[in-house]
Formats: sequence, structure tokens, C-alpha cells
Amino acid sequence: MMFEKKDYDKEILNINKRSKKHTCLYSDCLGKTIYSHAISKSISIEKISENGHVKKFSPIRHGDEKIPKISDVGINEATAFNGFCHLHDGFFNDIDEREINNLRDLFLQIYRSISCVYYYEQIGDVLYPDIDIDEAVKIIVNNQITKDEIDLTQDKLYKVKGFLSDEMARANNIKNSELNKRKEEINRVRNYFLNNIHELDECKYTNRKLNEKGTELQTIKFNDFDYALFYYITDFQVPVAINTMHNLNYDGRNFLFFYIVIPYEASNIIIGVMENNLPPEYYDKIITLIDDAFKNRLSVLNFIETLVISSPDETYFKPCIINNMRKEKLDFILNDFMFLHEFLSFDKYFLEYDVSIFDELRTSIISEGINVFNESELDKIHTLPMRESIDVRKNKMMSKIMRENITIKSLKNDL
Repeated sequence: MMFEKKDYDKEILNINKRSKKHTCLYSDCLGKTIYSHAISKSISIEKISENGHVKKFSPIRHGDEKIPKISDVGINEATAFNGFCHLHDGFFNDIDEREINNLRDLFLQIYRSISCVYYYEQIGDVLYPDIDIDEAVKIIVNNQITKDEIDLTQDKLYKVKGFLSDEMARANNIKNSELNKRKEEINRVRNYFLNNIHELDECKYTNRKLNEKGTELQTIKFNDFDYALFYYITDFQVPVAINTMHNLNYDGRNFLFFYIVIPYEASNIIIGVMENNLPPEYYDKIITLIDDAFKNRLSVLNFIETLVISSPDETYFKPCIINNMRKEKLDFILNDFMFLHEFLSFDKYFLEYDVSIFDELRTSIISEGINVFNESELDKIHTLPMRESIDVRKNKMMSKIMRENITIKSLKNDL
């Protein structure tokens, strides 16, 4: 095998393990972490739980195949991570005990949520292992990689083992550098919001109240920062929690988008943090799509469903949403969850998902008769659109993975 062998599932479980102790993520703290939530258990996760559980997309591995599956997750585990020590977990008491309603609360939640993303970036080291240099050279010499792929004859391969080893070591370094750059960027973003919390605590500017529920989308830009944020507070509950980061590549550069959907008793707060300097040909499109997403209840629901389909691994559902879904439809959505590449690209970003996930809520909103809607909004409940075959979708997914895997890309560039 060309890459260092790793037991992916075992290593990821080890990162997630409740008893795993790390150094606290709060600046300059050396305390040991406790297992705590990115989204409040008591005022959020519990509000969408049934019998102490929520539902989560948790595919299982069968040999080299991943099988789609939805599993029960206890409320003590949902959105939990080993990020902060006991002292600094108390830093978030305000947003654990009451709904977010002011600027400081908003920044606290963003800081905690992005800290969770930062913590799980460790998984990148598991998903993108180093090339096993000795094994890779052996494979090349044995002609397991064809001449056409790297344009080297068999004789030359024997003579240039040293060259190949150097190039593969360089590829490993490039890959690790890319992973570290992303971690550093995530860390920069989260610490910006921590600094803003400190400035609010020092009364350097006003800790103003947030907009009322169900009013309008609010955007906040910063003079000294290259990211902006938006938030919207609904006046109805969508029974889902999301804490995710999207990493979109354009012309060799990565753009990070952070999204948080927090459920309360009768509402949600939806938060987004994204770069100001998006690719020019996509900037207007994305901004318009976000603006349009918060014009009415139905458009908000569509936006959240679009977030769900592009963030299945970081989404937690109220169990009845899954349990009441007909099997054919659930299988269809689970298969879509498996092909994330079909929904996460600049060309397709934020295009409305074409299947209803929250059927009962969608029906209720439409029956209110407040919003004008297209018949297709009802069709989403009962009709499943056409998709390519699973084999075709798998082949396209593998092709995209091979094109965008940072280890393989760096190796091709060097060779």
C-alpha cells in the first residue's frame, strides 16, 4: 500500500473518546480538557431529543466500502468534544443557560463552535496519511504505477530511487504544510472572536442586543478582519442542530465557511461566518442566495435543508424526523449524504436541496398560507428526483477525491 497504513475508524474513535485528555484550547491555558458540548445540551440539544437521544448520520465501514446509516446518539455525546478545561468551559455559561440574545453571546458561540472544528482538524492527519516512501518506491519499481502516469522507464526507475524518495518526502511535506495552513487559519478566525469578547468585556464597544425573532437577516462586517458574519433568529423551530465547516477550493486556494444552527424551545439561531474575498464570479451569487434564504419561513427551511445535505456528518436530528420518514425516501437521502461532492462546490453552492427532509414542518408552513410558494415545494415531500446510478456516482466521487487529495496532488506536481 502506497500510504502509511492507518485504522481510520479506530483512530477517529480515539480522537472522539470521552476520556481522551488534551491541553485546553483557550489561549495560554495548560489545563486538561473535559468532555463538553459545542452546542448547549440543556437548552438546545435536549429540545430536539427523544428519550435522551438524537439521530446522526454515521456510516459504517464494510471492508473498503462505506455503508450509509443513521444512528442514535446520546445527548451527552451530541456535539461534544475535548476542547476546554473545566475552568474555561465555564466561560460559556451564559450561552449554556439562556438563548443567545446579544453580541457577546453570538461571539461566544462562534468561538466555541470554531474551536470544535479546530479540535477535529486532527482527523485530517488520519484522512491524509503520509506516503510510505519505501513501499511507494517498491511499487513504482515493480511497475505497479504505469509508465504513462509518471513517464519513467523501468531502467530509469532503478537508477533514481534516491530521487523518488526525495520527491515523495517533499510531497509529504507539502501535504502537511497545507493541513497546517488550514489549522492556522481556523485558529486565527476563532481567536479573532475571542479577542472581540475580551474587548466587549473591557467595554471597548457596546454589547448590543440581537434582532428580534423572525425579523430580518443581520450581517456584521469588521474593519480589521477579512471575514464577515450573518445571523438570523427564526420564530419557529426546525428540529435540527448543525455545527460545521465547509472548505471549498477555487483555483488552488481554499475558502472556509462556518455554519451553526442552534435549536431552542420554539426557535433557532442560524449563524454563518465566511470570507469577504470570495472569487469574484461567485461572490454576488452566494450573497444573493443567502439574502434570499431568509425572506420567509419556507425559504429559511430550504436553507437549513441545504445545509443538512452539505453537512451530514455534523448534523443532529430530532429522532421522529428520521423515524417517521418512509424507507424509500430515507434511503434516497442517505445515499445523497454519501456523495457530498455533488453538493459542495462553488458551482453548486447553496442551490436548494430538491428533497424535503422536514416534511411535517414544510406542510405546516405551506398550510399557513402566508407565503407564496411554487408547487415544487409540495412535490419535494412526495416525489424523489432522478439521480445517476450508485456506480456512476461512486466513480465520479473517486475521481474528484483523486484530483483533490492534497497528498496525491503534491506528488503529481513534484513528479
